Amino acid sequence: MFSKFVIFAILILIPAWIVYKYNNTKPPELPEVNLEEWWGPGERKPDDTSVRSFRIEWSKEMISDLRRRLTNHRPLTPPLEGIAHQYGFNTATLQPILDFWRDEYDFEARLEYLNKFPQYKTKIQGLDIHFLWVKPKAFRLGILTLKMFNLCCNIFKILAIIFVYSDPAVLHRRFSSDYVDGQIDVQESGQWKKTW
Repeated sequence: MFSKFVIFAILILIPAWIVYKYNNTKPPELPEVNLEEWWGPGERKPDDTSVRSFRIEWSKEMISDLRRRLTNHRPLTPPLEGIAHQYGFNTATLQPILDFWRDEYDFEARLEYLNKFPQYKTKIQGLDIHFLWVKPKAFRLGILTLKMFNLCCNIFKILAIIFVYSDPAVLHRRFSSDYVDGQIDVQESGQWKKTW
């Protein structure tokens, strides 16, 4: 009986010790970041650090050309049977999206929505940086700074969050107290129903 207990303890303790050592290893050293690195094209030039106003614009000719290209695309290769998106974008899913963009997408409404908030550009280390600077209307939550980098979000989600925080009526409906935990149902703003 004692030998079974020892074998059982060894079989449990050794894997547990390995998992413990694996999970408690020292994190890797942080990489060195050169804040003077040049990311722009060509040789390093002095940055124009002025902040310039920016608006997204497209013409009717651009939209017509896009719709023509969506209509006259090459025939799509049928997907393999039983395959979702394992080998790239599934063409059975792609055709309805192309049809939507060609026939239903409201480019004028989207342009108005994208330009709803003030946008700016500046140059940092040779790259044009496009950003929004939204000052919320007065509300009792104080100052909220929202900085988002495009790691997991797209501009439509970011704009929906900004819409919620910049409109006191939506914010009042969403939160019943002064506490904000950062969890926002961005669809409550009603601003991104059908974004593909």
